[in-house]
Amino acid sequence: MVSEADFSRAIWKPLATKKDRLFDAILDFTRSDAGAVDFSGQEMVFDIYQDRDGTLVLSLSSDDSAAPITISTARISFNRILTELDLRVYHYELYDNDAKVGTSYGPLTVK
Repeated sequence: MVSEADFSRAIWKPLATKKDRLFDAILDFTRSDAGAVDFSGQEMVFDIYQDRDGTLVLSLSSDDSAAPITISTARISFNRILTELDLRVYHYELYDNDAKVGTSYGPLTVK
């Protein structure tokens, strides 16, 4: 992982999108101990890298005024056309930038 967030409890989740099409993924989070998950008021960051330890290609934030990431308690939604990406497999990391805790990571395939 490239970010400084702690990914020890993060889930591995492959994602996919189509080149120059809307990336409209929705990720729902729960805890195994039935505790509450609430990302409200947190800055969630979605970083996309060339590969697992590679160069940062694109970074999206829930604090961005264009709203590429929307938070609803335990649900994180994406709403952006990723024109910067070519046809290939990248590595992504999604994390809470305020708490420095990773939530998910894995391959992002652009078809």
